[in-house]
Amino acid sequence: MTPTARRKVDRQPPSPSNTSDDFELRRFTVDEYHRLVEVGILHSGDPYELLDGWIVRKMPKNPPHVRTTMRISEGIKKFVPLSHIVRVGFPITLEASEPEPDVVVAIGPDELYDERHPYPVEIELVVEVSDATLNRYKRLKLPLYAKAKLPIYWIINIPERQIEVYTEPRGGKTPTYRRRTDYGIDDVIPVILDGENRGSITVRGILPK
Repeated sequence: MTPTARRKVDRQPPSPSNTSDDFELRRFTVDEYHRLVEVGILHSGDPYELLDGWIVRKMPKNPPHVRTTMRISEGIKKFVPLSHIVRVGFPITLEASEPEPDVVVAIGPDELYDERHPYPVEIELVVEVSDATLNRYKRLKLPLYAKAKLPIYWIINIPERQIEVYTEPRGGKTPTYRRRTDYGIDDVIPVILDGENRGSITVRGILPK
């Protein structure tokens, strides 16, 4: 196929409005998603997550993504009280979704999650590391986290060399966060947990060189 004949492929999750009449797509509930794992259709560790009922393939994690995730998780752990835990790359359970954020600070102890994943009321902070996935985190995950009333959402925006902090979640028909604060490479971010400032992290110390 020549460059002029190349057709742009729509990579958005399918919805009834952009599918053919020849077949029907359906959303899955969280329980149905778990059942797919139980019967072996999906396997634990498969590169998928459930977003608003759609089973979505996760993007591969390149070295800058992995290194940044390690830095932010280790940085946050310094300020997490004994009553809380830090989870890295594990699922959380929302009303119609089971995303797998890069870092989550949740109420402890660990034993709470022996048989299930954290629920929204147990989550204090959720962090996503973005390299080629910025649109997904803003268009798909941000409304889900806002609807679930997760109090603080960080997007570590590697391409633009900044960390975006979203607070004051709002539900309703168009869930979002009322406040967004961008922290540049020379800024310091406060780590707020349970409404209390626990310390601060430098953006320069988190982003890859």
